[in-house]
Amino acid sequence: MEYVEELYKDESRSEVYMGELGKVGCSITSEEIAHVIKELPKGKACGIDNIPAELIQSMGEKGMEIMVKLINKIYNSGYIPDDFRKSIFIPVPKVSRAQECNDFRTIALISHSSKILLHLIKRRISPIIERQLADSQMGFRKGKGTRDAIFQLRMISERVTQMNIEGVKQGKKITKGRKVYLCFVDYQKAFDRVKHSKPLR
Repeated sequence: MEYVEELYKDESRSEVYMGELGKVGCSITSEEIAHVIKELPKGKACGIDNIPAELIQSMGEKGMEIMVKLINKIYNSGYIPDDFRKSIFIPVPKVSRAQECNDFRTIALISHSSKILLHLIKRRISPIIERQLADSQMGFRKGKGTRDAIFQLRMISERVTQMNIEGVKQGKKITKGRKVYLCFVDYQKAFDRVKHSKPLR
């Protein structure tokens, strides 16, 4: 528990009530919520509320009305209930015979109700974020994942090698040849230190 707290600790973060700031008069439609609920994967572990996705997907019209009201209240007030913020952390060993905390990665089980809210927010901000990112930015993006970056790197490496071989075959004097330079940055972990209060530009 102490290890996870250390990972997500941010001394500069202050608890700010977003009640007044969040009143934008913008509501989330029942169609949006229904679409997200339908896309929730089945058979996944429950969060702290112990409510499976299948139960939410099978709720009737009355249940949908309550969900729409709850989600919009959270969205417009900016206040997230404690039940939505609580997670169950499960340590998963990265190596065999893991002993130290660093030998584990943690996965968090959050409630499916919280997932609905997070998916809705993601759907709304993704187009805005995409406009801010350069074409070279890859990873965690639709159609531009890590595999695409690895493929591009391999193509560049193979092309440089091919050009050097062809130069030698044609009798050209290649003193240094073409080179590919790679730089690997070894971060301790992805998102180890998240600055929650980073100012908006």
